[in-house]
Amino acid sequence: MNAHRTEVAAASPRTGSPVFGRFSMSVRTSLLVILSLFVTGLLSLAALNLNTAWTQMTAAQAMRANNDVGNLFLDSAGSLAAERGATNAALGSSAVIDEQKRSQIAELRRKADDALAGALAAIEAQADFNGRSALLARVRADHDAVVALRRDVDTQLARSGLERDAAVVGKWVPTATALIMSSQKLRTAAQIVPASALARTQIMLDLKHATWVMSEYAGRERATIGGLIARGANIDSGTLARLAEFRGRLEQAWNSIETYAARESANPLVLPAVAAARAEFFGTYQGVRDSVYAAGSKGLPYPVNTEQWIAAATKGIDSLLERLR
Repeated sequence: MNAHRTEVAAASPRTGSPVFGRFSMSVRTSLLVILSLFVTGLLSLAALNLNTAWTQMTAAQAMRANNDVGNLFLDSAGSLAAERGATNAALGSSAVIDEQKRSQIAELRRKADDALAGALAAIEAQADFNGRSALLARVRADHDAVVALRRDVDTQLARSGLERDAAVVGKWVPTATALIMSSQKLRTAAQIVPASALARTQIMLDLKHATWVMSEYAGRERATIGGLIARGANIDSGTLARLAEFRGRLEQAWNSIETYAARESANPLVLPAVAAARAEFFGTYQGVRDSVYAAGSKGLPYPVNTEQWIAAATKGIDSLLERLR
């Protein structure tokens, strides 16, 4: 009887048995593995969130830098454009400039130069980008040309209208405009583009807007020139100035498109469309446009009638909308 009890007791599972020990170890190991995986998942999620937050912060800082530098360039361009208009009006007046207008022009010059100097300093402090040296050199050369021409302009403003040098007067608007355009080209090229889907989407929306701006001002030119051809009228100085404004806005919008196309990060699907628009609008259509302007400015018969002009201009505009939409 005692022997039987001993055998039964020996056969009964006990906490110290090898089988139970292996089972206990297996459960403990599984729990540790599950806990390790859980902790690893939490750490991975935390790292992902940290990386996302860092990326967003970096993008926000880049956009803020873009905004700060862009504001300086826009302030400079705005003051220079105001100076361009005020100076051109004074040069067109028959009277010697008065002190009030001279002070106004001087203040506009100061604002334009100070803002441009700040913008250029900020660009030089940034990381290098494609074409930076050439763009900076172009802006500085254009600014030097404006500064030099200002001295000649001041001399002419001290004279009456009939005594002014027509060559100096004729240089002023193109020279000031060249600086505005080159500085804005540098502004767009210097923009830091965050590598995010939202940033890429915004860029594409900006390109579409630039395309619309081009089509809008090309359309205004189409209507203006079409009216002149229909009436058989020449392109007078007032109309030419208005057309120059249309063209300036168009070229500024096109500049933003070309600046994007020059970036290493540009969408390869967009580049052929930009090249095609360049060939069609600034190639084929530009030839017709040049011949019309040449005739209208010299009082010669227009090389096309109204219908032909509208058709050519519409085809050029449609090339922008079709290629870059």
